[in-house]
Amino acid sequence: MVHTLLICAIILISLFFYILLTPYAVFLISTAVSAPYAQFICINIPHIIILVCIIIFSPLLLKRSWISLFTDGGKFKWKTFALSMAVTLALLIVFSFFEGNAQYEEHTALMRILFFTAAVILIPLQCLSEELLTRTLIARIFCYETYDVPLPGKILVCSFSGILFALLHLGGGEFSMGESSLMLLLYYFISGFSFLFITLESGGGEEALGIHIMNNMFIACMVNYRLSPYESAPLFMKDGISPIPLMILEMLAITAAVHFSVRKTMLEEKTS
Repeated sequence: MVHTLLICAIILISLFFYILLTPYAVFLISTAVSAPYAQFICINIPHIIILVCIIIFSPLLLKRSWISLFTDGGKFKWKTFALSMAVTLALLIVFSFFEGNAQYEEHTALMRILFFTAAVILIPLQCLSEELLTRTLIARIFCYETYDVPLPGKILVCSFSGILFALLHLGGGEFSMGESSLMLLLYYFISGFSFLFITLESGGGEEALGIHIMNNMFIACMVNYRLSPYESAPLFMKDGISPIPLMILEMLAITAAVHFSVRKTMLEEKTS
């Protein structure tokens, strides 16, 4: 009961500083950085504020580092993380090839380099922030000591996480593109549910984090779509997002492929 209250306190403190500091940080960046780079940076500012709060207040209130919350055993599984990113990248390339509706986008080399550099720095922080807020902390309310919980418990906590993950994306640009809001919410719910499910199954968030980072990096740097929240300088551009049922199937396929591909590596890291 005590840890539940403390985790809720960390979430509320993080959201408080997010509300308090985001407008000032966005203003400073908007005045110091030229468009369109400022927009790309500013969209990640709230996540970085939340991430810093979680990293600071987790050891202060829970006497546990964010890493020990993120993964059982307190040791980040780098091989699992790297392999998850590699499998995700391979499948995203295959899916994009078969969709075949992207056109080459003209940008200067400097613009691509600047956007790529910003993406490499900011997107991992943004994704880690979302993983900690919408999955790690939520899961630790129900399974504080270990992610090893019975199936009914997994379904309950994954459903809660999926709802939160979907609601936090309501402000995304996709909802202004004429797409079904209900279907988009379903996509984010299923993504949040499946990400936490493989986290609980594997005993850590490395798989989900690898998928999350590579998916967002791919959108920002390789194949983006017009009116994307991540306005960037990708190699290819689509006129809009893919059909949402297809997006759901692709995300489920990626999640399943990553989880089953890294099982051997995960077992090796646990025993090392």
